[in-house]
Amino acid sequence: MSRPAPLRSCRRLALAVGLLFLGACSDSGTEPDPGTPTGSLRVTTATTGEPGALDPDGYTLNVGSGTTIGANETKVINGLPLGSVTVELMAVAGNCEFTSAESATVTISESTTAEASFALGCETLPGMYRWAASIGGEPTGTAVADDGTIYVASAESQARLFALGSDGSVAWSFVADEYITGAPAVAPDGTIVFGTGLGTVYTLNPDGTEKWTYDAGGAFGVYGSPAVGPDGTVYVSNDAFLDPPTLHALNADGTLKWAYSSGGRGGFIPAVGPDGTVYLAADEADVGRLIALDSDGSQAWSYETDGGLGAPAVAADGTVYVGGIASWDGTTLTVDGKLYALASDGTLAWSYQTDGAVFTAPAIGADGTIYAMSGGGQEDDDPVGTIYAVNADGSENWTTQLSGCAAESGGPTVGADGTIYAPVGGCVAGGVGILHAYDAAGSELWQFEVGGEFKVIRGASPLTADGTLYVTSQLTGEVYAVKSDSPGLAATAWPKRGGGNANAGTGS
Repeated sequence: MSRPAPLRSCRRLALAVGLLFLGACSDSGTEPDPGTPTGSLRVTTATTGEPGALDPDGYTLNVGSGTTIGANETKVINGLPLGSVTVELMAVAGNCEFTSAESATVTISESTTAEASFALGCETLPGMYRWAASIGGEPTGTAVADDGTIYVASAESQARLFALGSDGSVAWSFVADEYITGAPAVAPDGTIVFGTGLGTVYTLNPDGTEKWTYDAGGAFGVYGSPAVGPDGTVYVSNDAFLDPPTLHALNADGTLKWAYSSGGRGGFIPAVGPDGTVYLAADEADVGRLIALDSDGSQAWSYETDGGLGAPAVAADGTVYVGGIASWDGTTLTVDGKLYALASDGTLAWSYQTDGAVFTAPAIGADGTIYAMSGGGQEDDDPVGTIYAVNADGSENWTTQLSGCAAESGGPTVGADGTIYAPVGGCVAGGVGILHAYDAAGSELWQFEVGGEFKVIRGASPLTADGTLYVTSQLTGEVYAVKSDSPGLAATAWPKRGGGNANAGTGS
């Protein structure tokens, strides 16, 4: 696998091309006489640092003619004139520093091979990856538990949930009965919850053993990711296709607490507010609805929108932010594209019109700014999306165009330092899968590009206290630990889809 290179600028030392042999050539620059005795030189480089920090092109030596050497390589150069020669290691990236001298003077003789060694240490900078783990299949989402364990769901012929350590090593994997439909969620007690295309809701203990299962039914099984309330209640919707979906509220032991069904089709996307209210984003034929349920499953209110809805985000004061996708009347597809702000009583506070369908969940910054991504889906017929920063009163702060499709990326993540991380996928063959980093004013800081010919970033990116973002490349089956400057998530109720790193749909 070729290493994906973060798009960054590196300071390069001046690249010296030529020979620095003492007495090796005449003033006219002619080569040594073929009959002149020659010797050999063995050059070794030893470079330390995380994989993303290392320069994939290696280094350049000023001995020989355009000789190159890898970051950790030994190379023997033959046919050198006898005598003293100075060897220099050059073309070193700015994030790497010598831990030994950058040049060495050695004596070339016929009887022995001269030795020159260079040692460097490379620092991983924001936008580079610390490690990459290949899990195969197609990752559908990631959650991170309080103990730092990374849980990644993979949809493949034998769907599995992986538990990774903080270094990317696989602690265990669990085989499910069918493809896993979304990102896993981690309950307050550490239980891992996810659903499959056969309608099975799985719960696992932190050691990977099965706890209990529940059959949620549905023509296409479980719809997306479950939510888990602070009391351990699991909220999961089935995907009924053309029939009304059902939300199942399950007790912590797997028994049914209550169920809610409504008109429409497809499935519900659940989120739990700070007061225990359960919010459902629904797609009901030619309209969308945001539904609020009390803790006993009774409907408190509903609000009808102009099209199907993406995943909701819930602020600390109970305000719900949700994006509109599109409506279909059987003949015409009409893009909604609004970001809706609904008060906790179901009244519309404001709506903001974007340029495309808002598939992904909004994220809320510490200052109340709402970040939403739109465009780049089949409803828009446009492979390029846009990110919007909207003030708490619904006025626009800033917008900027993304470099790819926002439709299935999972939405933005907001860091504790105010940095916004926006993943995009390649919705067309040869498209890009890039994680953008923006400062609070909308200026781009860096990009990280995943590998693969057809590049898709699936799911939102968890962000841990050590500044690591976890990004999955859907079609190459890889998980990347990308360095950032952010010391964890923003101190807000909903800094990313799913409300936090646990992806429990209850806020961080």
